[in-house]
Amino acid sequence: MLKKLKIRLILHNILILGIVFALLFAAFSLFVYIREEIEITNALKENIMSAAGNFGGMGSIPNPDEKIYDVSITVLVSPKGEIIYSNKTDTDMQSIKDAIRYAMEWDSDRGIYFDQNLSFLRQSTTKGIIISFLSREHINARLKENLVQGALTGLVFMLVFSFISIRLASMALAPVEKAWEQQKQFLADASHDLKTPLTVILANNNIISSHRDQTVESQMKWIESTNEEAGRMSDLVNKMLELAKGEEAKEELKIGEVNLSEVVENSILQFEVVAFEKDVSIESGIQPNIIAKTHAPTFSKVLEILFDNAIKYSDAGGKISITLYQSSKKIYFTINNKGEYIKPEELSHVFERFYRTNKERKVGGHGLGLSIAKKKCDMIGCKLSVDSNEEDGTTFTITLKARK
Repeated sequence: MLKKLKIRLILHNILILGIVFALLFAAFSLFVYIREEIEITNALKENIMSAAGNFGGMGSIPNPDEKIYDVSITVLVSPKGEIIYSNKTDTDMQSIKDAIRYAMEWDSDRGIYFDQNLSFLRQSTTKGIIISFLSREHINARLKENLVQGALTGLVFMLVFSFISIRLASMALAPVEKAWEQQKQFLADASHDLKTPLTVILANNNIISSHRDQTVESQMKWIESTNEEAGRMSDLVNKMLELAKGEEAKEELKIGEVNLSEVVENSILQFEVVAFEKDVSIESGIQPNIIAKTHAPTFSKVLEILFDNAIKYSDAGGKISITLYQSSKKIYFTINNKGEYIKPEELSHVFERFYRTNKERKVGGHGLGLSIAKKKCDMIGCKLSVDSNEEDGTTFTITLKARK
């Protein structure tokens, strides 16, 4: 679909440019044609003026602007069209007579005799009618030359523009293609994560249905398994809905001054029990009374995700280090765990939906938590980043602007 859209976009651009170029070329050609016609008319007038004062021994009439015409004939004829004088005696007289007859019958004084490709101008005097003829070969050659040059220029221009259009279309559609691929991957991953609990639920129901005569108590392990899988599905659907919230969710947030020190300390208290159950210790270094403009519930949700993620990926007996401090105009929150580090090639994918660095490790979750945390940080105007190496472990950092 995107490939067809790209082709349509390129063809649309080329078509519009082709029409614009054709109109510009037509306008330029018309301008050249009108200019040539004006020059021919001026040349015809000068020929007639020269001939009017030189009936006795007219030689070759000079052309204005030193323009050379293949044919330049000026004749004096009677009202009946009989030739009284011609400045060309070596020309086919029958052709001249045909041209004179055409010019005499023409409704206006200025016209074109297409049979011999001549422009003419007719003027009556006391001694007769002066008719001047000029060849149109030069104007036809000029128009032909313009046509060829315009066609070649247009062809080169269209080829260059086509190349540029292809590049621009690729650049313009690159984010769309990326989003499309991410959407396809999102649907595939979501379907995969929903398939397992659905399979378990259906299997449990089949087992329960096949033992209808047994008591509810004897079937409790299947019922509990069904509830557990239903809870996993509910959690996954809720997280997917949370990710689907757009800019309207951002507009609903009421940003205000928040004591981040208190928010972080409350989060530590909340997760101390969870960390203790996994034999993980928490060490903290919190600067007191650090104030920032943010949205407290959203910031707390981000901390919840980061705390849960740190505990989840910490080994038994491990340690989680938490800091909150202000430096110059920035506020930094960091959370570090010494569990299995994230490989460099995986760091750029950490915040992608459904991405899990260790797919074989049974740590639970759907790979959506960090995606939600990143999106929530974007909503409240702070930056979430990650760094990981074998020596220091994994550190997530939230950066905010300090209160002015």
